[in-house]
Amino acid sequence: MNCPEVLEKAVTKRRAEFLAGRVLAKLALRTLGRFETDIPIGSDRAPVWPDGSAGSISHTRDRCVCLALPGTAFYPGVDVEALARGREVEAILQTVVNARERAIIEAPTSLSAALRVTLVFSAKETLFKALYPIVRCSFGFDSAELCAPPAEGRLGLRLTRPLHPSLRVGQIYDVRFIATSDHVLTWLAVPRP
Repeated sequence: MNCPEVLEKAVTKRRAEFLAGRVLAKLALRTLGRFETDIPIGSDRAPVWPDGSAGSISHTRDRCVCLALPGTAFYPGVDVEALARGREVEAILQTVVNARERAIIEAPTSLSAALRVTLVFSAKETLFKALYPIVRCSFGFDSAELCAPPAEGRLGLRLTRPLHPSLRVGQIYDVRFIATSDHVLTWLAVPRP
């Protein structure tokens, strides 16, 4: 498998992450009975999934994940993140989280503050990946907000602005998560409009 031209000048680490994601995506599609060999990169730099399937790829440091679905009923989103530490926590609080979310994150819970902050960031990345095929443009972290503290492998995000006629203010998305001592994984599948 080769990297697309757009990545020819990328650093080795970025090319390796791209290739790992595509290999994982191919394996995921094979488990669904799809044996296409290519998942090209689109003009918007998003993966172009074979007709009759949809998927999402994420990687961070030493992890790579893929969520692939058969059919055309849902758009999936998936994200994996290394647990934020030190300055990363503060950077996320400054750029990703609003005052209402910060109050939720800072409320006492059994989850560490670093884990809660990382989960909010990862969940918003997951939501972006699931909604992007509908919206077809970038939208900021302020387009959705945490509406309840993460608990029992779930957290809710609420849209704060309309993104598409089918994506209205106040819509809530149930994002699932798994957390380990050093990473978080979040995922979601959104019905196609």
